[in-house]
Amino acid sequence: MATRSGRRKLFAVALAPLLVAVVVLLGIAGELSVRFASEGSLRLEPTVFIPDSELIYRLNPIHPDSLGGFRGGLDENPAGAELDSSPGNDLLVVCMGGSTTYGHGVEVEQAWPAFLSKALAERGLEARVVNAAVPGHGTGQHLTRYPREIAPLMPDLVVIYAGWNRTGAAFDPEEWVPPGLARPGDGMIEKLLKALGQHSLLVRKVAHRVYSRKLAAEDPKWSPDPLRVDYREQLERLVRMISEEGTKVALVVYPAFLYPGIPDSEIEVFAGQFFNGRSYDPRMQEEVQSKHTAIRETAVATGAWLVDVSNELATIRGEARHRLFLDELHMSVEGNRVTGAAIAEALAPRIEADASLAR
Repeated sequence: MATRSGRRKLFAVALAPLLVAVVVLLGIAGELSVRFASEGSLRLEPTVFIPDSELIYRLNPIHPDSLGGFRGGLDENPAGAELDSSPGNDLLVVCMGGSTTYGHGVEVEQAWPAFLSKALAERGLEARVVNAAVPGHGTGQHLTRYPREIAPLMPDLVVIYAGWNRTGAAFDPEEWVPPGLARPGDGMIEKLLKALGQHSLLVRKVAHRVYSRKLAAEDPKWSPDPLRVDYREQLERLVRMISEEGTKVALVVYPAFLYPGIPDSEIEVFAGQFFNGRSYDPRMQEEVQSKHTAIRETAVATGAWLVDVSNELATIRGEARHRLFLDELHMSVEGNRVTGAAIAEALAPRIEADASLAR
């Protein structure tokens, strides 16, 4: 005959699956309620970013803004089909970079690759310009992604605008990873919750609230790049990898709000606009200049075309320069327009003079 404690254990064992089922049903009900209240639909919209075993994360190829994994899609090839770059077709230009190429804070048609396309057309050069940037990606991720996703497009010219994101999270665990996605060093529970967030709006909202509170409580500070040598080495490897296939490469010396000799008064006016609310650090300028030097040295070492937008904007100062930037690195619509036009002006005569790019 079973003892009283034995009967309790049996009852608990029998009740456990029921309790689990109730919790699951309540979770599903809560999830559907949140979806309907927030989106007016029970359908879960795709996230902008998805996990990637090699890149840490990438653009979601089924998201309306990045069909095929490229911002704005691939024109007539929204599913990511190979673009035709055979003789007689438009020049195919692919722009690689991070959020400053992607167009942080502006629409896809307001990012500099779109303005580059328009500016080339005004010079009589019909080119299909693909925005292949991924916010936060650095040179390490570019090296991995190029043979996977860019090379199959068979581009005629690749424009690289890289430096702000350094080597990227695939090499530097301190670099940016989209909130809600697992990053190197996360524990199993954290990874599990973030994976669940890919399929649950309720989990996403809770995670976003926690992240926002954590961010508000922190004093965001800029820190120097600990892997400058790796950045320079990876950039050169990337250029050589692309060039070996016969594809032309252009390296952009990217613009920054901070410039050599910028007066303290100008920095003070801009102080409230530094990225993520971080404070100004004089070493920011030194790092920008070191990255610019690395880009110039890479161009000399590899024979890549150099497009020095930073130098082109050197004489724009004060309020006029302020209008070009959303923060010290991301450009406004006007800044993107000026950058796209400057890149086109530098590239157009080289494209026209290069027999391999003739159409």
